[in-house]
Amino acid sequence: MMNITLHQLRVFYQVAKSKSVTKAALQLHMTQPAVSNLIRALERQVETPVIEILHKKLYVTEAGKVLIRAFEQIEAQLHDTKTQLNLLKDKMVGTIKIATVSTAKYFVPRLLGAFKSEYPDVHIELKVKNRHEIIERLRLNLDDFVIMSQLPDNISIEHHDFFEDKLVVAASYQHSKCAQKKLSLKMLVNEPWLIRESGSGTRMAMESIFKKYRIKPNIQMEIDNNESIKQAIIGNIGISILSHQSIEIEQKAGLIKVLNAAEFPVQHKWHLVKSKGKKLPIIAQKFYDYVRTHPNLEIFSS
Repeated sequence: MMNITLHQLRVFYQVAKSKSVTKAALQLHMTQPAVSNLIRALERQVETPVIEILHKKLYVTEAGKVLIRAFEQIEAQLHDTKTQLNLLKDKMVGTIKIATVSTAKYFVPRLLGAFKSEYPDVHIELKVKNRHEIIERLRLNLDDFVIMSQLPDNISIEHHDFFEDKLVVAASYQHSKCAQKKLSLKMLVNEPWLIRESGSGTRMAMESIFKKYRIKPNIQMEIDNNESIKQAIIGNIGISILSHQSIEIEQKAGLIKVLNAAEFPVQHKWHLVKSKGKKLPIIAQKFYDYVRTHPNLEIFSS
């Protein structure tokens, strides 16, 4: 057991992650027999199987899962050690892992850009996913933190509200209501509405607004991404409630109009979220502190 090497753990981790010895060998630039031999040697050392093949599918055993957790802890410690050594040389380097829901992709890169302008040697891994996938990543502890608007209610978390966006009613410039200076949700109730998929943060915000004003909208289409919703709006298929940040370019280009509904804009908070009690690597903590001390950065302004 004492003879396990970091190389063995790294190869095993890749096998477990890719769920295939062949894929892991390709990714590691090794031969398949070499990977197989390494896994067998690892199993002899721990005196128990770490993977098993059932019905042509690769599964990680409980012993394998213990090794995976150990490897992740070792990698995190090595990363933190590297960062500390660089700090001694007055150089902030390292990797920050961030995952964000799709709507935040319209403004989060500007935040990251501002941070990197101060710390140019920092490497950032950014994943853009839907809300369900973001919650699963949070549950599995795959990132330093995640960015979302609708907080999960079944996970112990810590969060910081770092930005307040605005939700608006968006329509095509060809829409019949564009010229009206005074509108209300009740006046728009029979218009064809475009909504995000169930579980989406934007969908949840829309449903909350409709419930507050006791509106039962005429749902025309359910679409699973903002880009397609924007194209449907431009094509005058219907109207929708969207983040003002997400339509900034189309609005300036004269493709999408913000309707003058009395109930809007609606304030929409964005949160930096991490698992409760999670200890961040030094560089990730630096970014977390940067966001906390730069509320509503000017880079977010239209």
